[in-house]
Amino acid sequence: MASIQVLSEPIEFHCDHRGLVFEPLLAGQFDAQRNLHVVLTAPGHVRGNHYHRQGTEVLAVVGSWLIRYRENNAIRELTLGEKQAMRMTIPPGIAHAFKYIGTGSGLLVAFTDLDRDAALADVEKDVLIAP
Repeated sequence: MASIQVLSEPIEFHCDHRGLVFEPLLAGQFDAQRNLHVVLTAPGHVRGNHYHRQGTEVLAVVGSWLIRYRENNAIRELTLGEKQAMRMTIPPGIAHAFKYIGTGSGLLVAFTDLDRDAALADVEKDVLIAP
């Protein structure tokens, strides 16, 4: 049986005196998406702490985040710095959590291949980072 894996990839972005610009999805990823939500998170707070029974989620985060996910019965951890961005594709059954460890607001952009109502019913709590 093949292992289920999270795909993590750095996102290139352009930064200047006005701010930054990045592409949260690759061109070939748009057609499968059914829902998009944008999340601003206050410092020290946690998002996620769940998994999806059926839906695949593509997340893009910018700035300082502590990220944990459970993959093949092991807890994996990533830490992003203030000037980093990451795109993660999280298959069904993979618990994931994001804690914003920067200042100001942390940006998380999430896409899922399920409609909003189905996506809400698809979530199962699984705490990886204490709130």
